[in-house]
Amino acid sequence: MPIAMNIVRFKPKLGQKDAVIKAHAEIDISTWPGCISMRMIDAGDVLCGFGEWESMEHMQQAMPQMIALLDSFRDHLDEISSELGVTDPISGDVVMDNK
Repeated sequence: MPIAMNIVRFKPKLGQKDAVIKAHAEIDISTWPGCISMRMIDAGDVLCGFGEWESMEHMQQAMPQMIALLDSFRDHLDEISSELGVTDPISGDVVMDNK
């Protein structure tokens, strides 16, 4: 079964980075079927969240949970651009894994 990943870039408002990190840290991924792991990196002005999934189907089925999560901290984010809004998401099947 292929593994899928989603990556989302966030731009926290000044002083709100910890709130965005905390919202993600409190997720119980065992309640998100097919979610293997969630990670986040601090890239200075932006945070990037990484989700690893058993399949694209699992990730798509979790979309309501991901939107609810975003809604819980949306007011802590600055707009990235008028086209993107407050997130810059991308997802797809893993085509190379060099562990």
